[in-house]
Amino acid sequence: MGTSRSAAQFVGKINAATKAVQKARQDILREAEQEMKAGAVKAVAADLSVTGTPEGFSGWRPTGVVPLEVRGKNQGDDSVLIQPSPQSRGPWRVAQDGRRGGGAFDLIQVGRVRKNGTRRGRSRGRNQGGTGGKGTWDDAVELGTAKLPKKVRSEIASAMKGAFK
Repeated sequence: MGTSRSAAQFVGKINAATKAVQKARQDILREAEQEMKAGAVKAVAADLSVTGTPEGFSGWRPTGVVPLEVRGKNQGDDSVLIQPSPQSRGPWRVAQDGRRGGGAFDLIQVGRVRKNGTRRGRSRGRNQGGTGGKGTWDDAVELGTAKLPKKVRSEIASAMKGAFK
């Protein structure tokens, strides 16, 4: 029973430790969500940004720039789900895995036709060639989970020390 003088006092300490661990679990989940979001921002900045700030992809229709964001959602008492926001799922997929090459179906030549049959002008549209993925989501997971085991151990240890002092 350690430093407890009676069984009732020891049961009280066990109950206090249980409450402390439950509070620590909630704090750990909140910190895990924040760490994962910060890891996602760092991964996007490292892989996609020229200036060092996470800007996302530009030129995505219809909004122009789609930021690569993540959201966290509690999945009960002991887990949190981190996933891309609905509007940035496509860009996250392209940043992770790349894009298959497509045909240049929407290229249209604009301008007048010369006497020799060639067209002078420029093309309107875009050619969506294949791109290689950069593994951005994997980098975000790695950056977000790097410090979590140490934080979990320290939170649980401090909760137990506080309950059994």
